[in-house]
Amino acid sequence: MAADQRPKADTLALRQRLISSSCRLFFPEDPVKIVRAQGQYMYDEQGAEYIDCISNVAHVRITAT
Repeated sequence: MAADQRPKADTLALRQRLISSSCRLFFPEDPVKIVRAQGQYMYDEQGAEYIDCISNVAHVRITAT
C-alpha cells in the first residue's frame, strides 16, 4: 500500500514504532499527514496546501538559461 493511501492511524502507529520519542510532533493530538510535496509546498491527505518553512532544508529551483 502506498504511504499516501495508508490511514493516518496506521501511519502514526508506524511512527511510534520506528521513530524515537525524542522526535516530537508539533501537533500530537491531531498531526497533519503530508502525502506529497512540490517545491516549497506540501500537501496533506485532503489536498490542503502548506508552505514548508521549518524543515531547515534549502529549496532551490534550477532553471535553464
